[in-house]
Amino acid sequence: MASPHGSIRLPQILVLALALVCGSLLAHGIADSKEDGAQGPKPKMAPVSGKLTYDDETPIPGARIQIVFIPLEPEGKAGNRDKPSLTDVDPDKGTFEFTSTYEEGDGATVGMHRVMITVLDADGNLNGAIPEVFANPQLTPLKIRIEPRKNWIHFQVPKP
Repeated sequence: MASPHGSIRLPQILVLALALVCGSLLAHGIADSKEDGAQGPKPKMAPVSGKLTYDDETPIPGARIQIVFIPLEPEGKAGNRDKPSLTDVDPDKGTFEFTSTYEEGDGATVGMHRVMITVLDADGNLNGAIPEVFANPQLTPLKIRIEPRKNWIHFQVPKP
């Protein structure tokens, strides 16, 4: 049953949730670090690449697959906050590389991150290829520490 205000599909809710998380980070000065600005220096960065598969190492089907690293702790000088990093996963190979967060080639921020994964169909809707909990920035069970060196990560998620 549609509400008098219209209906919102699940993918729109997820996009809205991600926008709200990023907007909240910006509003609190968390995602707006500048080289010499009031928020302190740019945080430590490190190259990150890897692979995303099911637990049995088979590829995950989807027209567009994205991984978002949401920082859980500040790195660097006091008062500095890091912004989320986002990358696309090659749908054929399952491989990914974080190539830019603040500038091209900088990688992802060093420190602990909550990991959000979305797998979309050609229409931009979640395709059900992985459990929806991984697409929720507050509930995803995935966390990872990015070290101040070259990082290679193999995320393995269960089939729904």
